[in-house]
Amino acid sequence: MYFKQLLEQLSSLSQQEQGRLRLFVVSPYFSKREKTEHLEALLAICLSALETPAERRPDKQAVYAALFPDAPFVRGKLEQRVRHLQDLIKQFLVVEQTMKPENEPDRQLLLAREFQNRGLLTHSGQALKAMQHALDVCNQPDANYYLRKLLLTLQKHTQVVLKPAKNIQFDLEQGSRALYLLFYTFKLELDIVTQSVHYRIAAQPAGQQGQILDDIPFHPDIAQDDPLLYLSTRYMSLFKRTEPDEQLLLQFIQALREREHRLSSNEVKRAWTMARNIATHWQNLCKEKVYGRIYLEITLENLSRGLLHYNDNILHYTLESICKAALEMGLPELSYRVLSEHRGRIIGEPADEPFYRYNLARHQLYVGNLEEALDVLPHNMPDESYLLHLKVLEIQILYELNSSLLLYRMDALRLFIRRKGSTFFPPQRLLKARRFLNILARICRCPDGNIQRTQDIIAQIQNPPYTLEYYWLLRKTAEKESI
Repeated sequence: MYFKQLLEQLSSLSQQEQGRLRLFVVSPYFSKREKTEHLEALLAICLSALETPAERRPDKQAVYAALFPDAPFVRGKLEQRVRHLQDLIKQFLVVEQTMKPENEPDRQLLLAREFQNRGLLTHSGQALKAMQHALDVCNQPDANYYLRKLLLTLQKHTQVVLKPAKNIQFDLEQGSRALYLLFYTFKLELDIVTQSVHYRIAAQPAGQQGQILDDIPFHPDIAQDDPLLYLSTRYMSLFKRTEPDEQLLLQFIQALREREHRLSSNEVKRAWTMARNIATHWQNLCKEKVYGRIYLEITLENLSRGLLHYNDNILHYTLESICKAALEMGLPELSYRVLSEHRGRIIGEPADEPFYRYNLARHQLYVGNLEEALDVLPHNMPDESYLLHLKVLEIQILYELNSSLLLYRMDALRLFIRRKGSTFFPPQRLLKARRFLNILARICRCPDGNIQRTQDIIAQIQNPPYTLEYYWLLRKTAEKESI
């Protein structure tokens, strides 16, 4: 169908929301009668198109003919209705969001401000009391909670100025504490996101502003009352450690389990993401498989609980991480089962299934089906952060096949890193890719059965253990030694 953006907006609505949208569109309050002509019919056509296969959806001419039968074509006439309907959908989404029960404090704050502007100070005081009550019964403090408490304190100040009264308590200490916790909640969230961004793509490190924020002292005792802030603080301290500690990781997981009942569903997902990130980071740091085992255990538990799913679908890099970890732990059956269960359920997966094929190619490489691995390997990826690993995976397959193309592909990867690497990838990953190429080149030149040379290569791989495909390189070196 011609109106892609309009269909995308409508597809995000549930059936109940679509029913309320119909009433919203025909309401003369939100759209004047002279402008609502044909809007209801256009909405009906679009909703019907959502239930129709893409190739059978009506085109622009068909929609125009359905809305304006026997009328001459006028350029822009249909587009004007489409834009108007899109604007109404945006208004509808804002109204729906405001009226959700969990947003009751925000609604009372808006009412308090409006009543104050109109001089209805008794009503504004009642709204502030209602907002205070909604926050008092909340047992899931997060950044939004502290922001609401801060805004409530500021609004109470306005109320006291406009109408001094004994029953309105203005607590400056409460406002200061809310501001402090709000700052650190957002700062920790920014630090966590920054760690993830640096891991996946090339990004600039924090500048002078970030250093100024780091100079503000943190008081851990205040974080005890906020489970997410407490876990985030522990997470950052563990993530910055240069020496992994299995017991500290297990203690973090135990602390998470003890506080999980006080977190919202989204916060539970975020907290378990922290635990998985620590396990993955420490395994990459020291290459001890105990952290890979812990990662796989908690990930499979999260998977069974639906914590890794979004509308029953999964993120492509989450699926890749699970499948790769299972292979590294020597569990190819588990890797294949998880991959097969999520085929067609990968978020953002194009029709040619590049993410599925990429993971399937790695599985086929591990089990020794080399021709099949090369056949299913995609030629390109929609996520640019995968390009480096895609080329590395192809080189691994060509090495196993003893292909004459191996050296050419290795040279092509070196050229790719030199020309485009700094644009797409963080420096640490480029360093690992260069080490992979250098070590593999030494393996290729190493004579079979030369123990001294293979031991030198193993020492290069392990000290330091910063290379892509660490375990695979160790296996290939050991094979050279045993021949």
